[in-house]
Amino acid sequence: MSAALKNAYALADEHHGLDYFKTILDEHQEAEKSMQEEIAKREAEKQEKLASKAARAEKATESKDKKEKKEKRKSSAKSKDTISDEDDMDVDEKVESESKPSKKRKKDADSDGEGAKVSSESCQPGRPNTDEARSP
Repeated sequence: MSAALKNAYALADEHHGLDYFKTILDEHQEAEKSMQEEIAKREAEKQEKLASKAARAEKATESKDKKEKKEKRKSSAKSKDTISDEDDMDVDEKVESESKPSKKRKKDADSDGEGAKVSSESCQPGRPNTDEARSP
């Protein structure tokens, strides 16, 4: 005989009525139900904790994103200001650099004297170049 069967015969020898076994069964079902409720409560608490952690993490990332965006805006505004200042400087430098070579060209043309001076009349089409007419 198995141990469960021996225990069943021992319980039957105690001569309990049907109501006794019904109460034992009800107590067992209540204990089972309370255990399942506790497990469900623990799981719900875990889910709440995870949800609150996720919400905190979301808020933290959102605040970081907002701060980064503000910093980017500030840095881009600063860089635009510096770029515009640099652009203004570059424009001034370009104007100065453009004017300097033209002055050099004039000086080179005046001081060299090797090249023939070209007047606007000699460059017109249909008129013979005076330099070519003079050469033998």
